[in-house]
Amino acid sequence: MLLEAFRKAGITTDLLAKRAYQGLHATVVHHETLHSNREVHIDFKERREMLKLIGQFEGSLVEKHEVEAGPTLAELLEESFHG
Repeated sequence: MLLEAFRKAGITTDLLAKRAYQGLHATVVHHETLHSNREVHIDFKERREMLKLIGQFEGSLVEKHEVEAGPTLAELLEESFHG
């Protein structure tokens, strides 16, 4: 269903790959000021977000979930000292 909506909107696999490539190679320009030159820096935030998005899209990124598996070690130790 989602892929069909992408196709109708003109979003192809090639376009998605191109955007992923751009995100993985993202940079940010710091403009020249009185005290510094114009510089191009790696945009680590954008690159990190693109990696996360790609991982979610292909199913290799699993969100962390907390699981209650019983008493903690601290609770067990306290119980053994007091009980």
